[in-house]
Amino acid sequence: ARVRERVRAASAGATVVIVSQRISTVSGAELIVVLDDGLVVGAGTHDELLETCATYREFADSQSVSAGER
Repeated sequence: ARVRERVRAASAGATVVIVSQRISTVSGAELIVVLDDGLVVGAGTHDELLETCATYREFADSQSVSAGER
């Protein structure tokens, strides 16, 4: 959490690209781009992707289950 806070503070007004396999790392981003086998299969906010992108939704669900959130 501290790293994310420092990155956010240091990058105010800048574009930051984060590559992550953890939904919690990117869930607050303005734009998330979902890749599957090198192809863009979705783009949007966390909430938008949960509604419109099956790949993102499945990934989020699997992380929720493994983290005991369900």
